Amino acid sequence: MTGNNGNNGNNGNNGNNGNAGSAGIIGEFGGGWFIEDRVDIPFVTLPFPPVLEKPPTYKPEDYEEFADRIGGRIRKTPPTFADYMWTARWAAWKVLDPFAASDWYNATDPEMASRWEKITKVPANLSEDVTRNELLELARAARDECASAMGEILSQDVEFITDFMALLSVTPGSHPHTYGLLHIASQIGSYAALHYKAMKDWGKDRDGKPRASGPRPRPSQLLPALIPPVPLPGHPAWPSGHATQSRLMALCVILALERPKNPGLAVMSDELLARAAQDPELAVTSDDLLALAFIVGRNREIAGLHYPSDSAAGRALANIVLEQLQNIDAFNIAVDLMAEEWSRPLVDELKRS
Repeated sequence: MTGNNGNNGNNGNNGNNGNAGSAGIIGEFGGGWFIEDRVDIPFVTLPFPPVLEKPPTYKPEDYEEFADRIGGRIRKTPPTFADYMWTARWAAWKVLDPFAASDWYNATDPEMASRWEKITKVPANLSEDVTRNELLELARAARDECASAMGEILSQDVEFITDFMALLSVTPGSHPHTYGLLHIASQIGSYAALHYKAMKDWGKDRDGKPRASGPRPRPSQLLPALIPPVPLPGHPAWPSGHATQSRLMALCVILALERPKNPGLAVMSDELLARAAQDPELAVTSDDLLALAFIVGRNREIAGLHYPSDSAAGRALANIVLEQLQNIDAFNIAVDLMAEEWSRPLVDELKRS
């Protein structure tokens, strides 16, 4: 997990995998080490012990030289850190914060608890053992599908926003609000998945019996022969963060593309997809987005990092999270901005190019 956040995925591939060029995915520049000359040795000229709460005190004459040089060269604008100065990675937190403060989990808990109960119940025989049967499927996938999927497995391990941008044939420069909405979906999908990964006690089931406790080990921890081609993430398997994030990213984009026809209308995921299917043009894009989201999750299974039921739980979680997100004003603003971005007449696009 969580490609765009948990593995610091959208921290731009960080250059560790030869993908340094993708560092721009976080909308920032930089990279590498820069050693600069300093007039003095660091810290030596500070009073000891240093008072961290306030800067060292100097005499007024210590600043006279700088006061003359700087004088009126200090800007009075910008008076504040403007919205456009936020990069997509960090702007997403402006939606994540109110979402995290809401009671979104009250809507997702019943569905997630039901799915957890199905994969952890004690089977009457081996054929009913969900984990065993899923491990058999993963062994087959590793043999038959891993080689052809390896390129995507490696690239999507660290980030997959670029996959969605490529599918939409846009760039961060041409469609910054689309880029921003994808980051929002990535951050919140990661947060929601990690919330459930950390669950250790689900309380009692419908019969009043204690539920099986978590978290779920990774497939390769139970079947070492799977040997994932990427480092094993440092958090549990269930639910899949990649599946949650990618599904939520697809749904958010579809919502924004559908929004101009139904301004301000809050929809459930099933209703949203039904509406998209009625539009011949949007239906194609919608199907492609959902297919890409499925592939992102499936690739994690082929890599031996997730069980199929992890991915299914992640997709279900994303469906409900989308509904809860529409109660967050900052999210609706982000959706409207992307919708406006895609509603511009072609002539406006030509002027911008």
